[in-house]
Parts: sequence; structure tokens; C-alpha cells
Amino acid sequence: MRGSVYYQSSQLAKQIFESRAKKEDRINPNHEHFQKVASYKTMESYRSIWNNFFNYLKEHWGIKDFEKIESQHIQAYMDYKILYYPSKQYLQKISASLGKLEIALKHFAKNIHNESRNYDFSIRQELLDEARDLKYVANNYHNRAYNNPELLISNLKNPLHTPEQFGQPADLHPDTLPELIRTASRFIFGQF
Repeated sequence: MRGSVYYQSSQLAKQIFESRAKKEDRINPNHEHFQKVASYKTMESYRSIWNNFFNYLKEHWGIKDFEKIESQHIQAYMDYKILYYPSKQYLQKISASLGKLEIALKHFAKNIHNESRNYDFSIRQELLDEARDLKYVANNYHNRAYNNPELLISNLKNPLHTPEQFGQPADLHPDTLPELIRTASRFIFGQF
């Protein structure tokens, strides 16, 4: 394949993007839209990672024809990204994107060259699992739940905390208090 990084990624994107593909068709191995991408945003995200990967290959490996990508290149790129301690979600996105690249390259070979080429990028999942297990990825999850939600709920029941105290009208009927407590506890425990 010839052309710039962006041209080649656009040609590969054309192989797997099907804007009106239904989910049941994309997961059915017997359908023509099997493993295709139907979301513009997802395809844009994948292409962004592909372009980054292709620029990496061009700079570090001297590869300009991206049909020549092999498993060792995937491994080197994933290792390169892991060095920078990425978030778990970002590394998962890279892995998913490289998985779709494998499918795009297979479709490209079949549709353009009428031949079946074998691309195996399964190393990406192994490296992702290893990075997660060895804590080479940042876990940016922050628990926003209250430390002691029971105390907060009990304070809602406290008669000292009346609406008048906070400058609100006291038009709450005593029968609405249990519903107010249920709503507050669902909010506090994140069950919305």
C-alpha cells in the first residue's frame, strides 16, 4: 500500500466501517457486516490510534507499507505505550483498536488483492492482561461514595435538621419523609 499515514488509515477504515450495520449483523459470523464498526465516533477513535501507531512504525521501524505489520510490531508498540504508564482504559482502547486493525488488514487483502493474508495480533490482549496484572497501568478510578452513608441517612431523620433551619419553607408533610430518605439513600449509594 502506498501513501501517507493518513491515506493508508483511511483506506483501512473503509474496509471495516459500515454506518448502518446493525448489532446483530456485526456479531453474526455468517453476515457480511461481521466485525465491522458502525459508529463514526468509534471509527474516529480507532483511526486516531492507527495514525499514532503508523507514525510510530514509520519512525522506529522504517515501515511505510502498513500491510507489512507483524505481531512483533504490535508487541513493540504496546510495550512502548506501557512505558508511559497509561490509564487502564486507554490501554484497552489501544488494544481494541489494534484488534480492529487486524480485521481491516484482512479485509483489505481480501477485497483489494483477492488473497487471504494471515494477520495475528493476539499478542495485544496478552500484553494488556499482563500490564493489568502487574499494575503497569494507572487505575484512575475514584470512589465518590460517602465514607459513612448510614450517618448521613440518620441525620436526615434527625428533627434538628428541619427545612426552616436552612431557610426553606416547612411544607414537607411527615408522610413524605420516608420517600425523601429512600431517594437520598439511592443517590448516596449510587443506585440511580
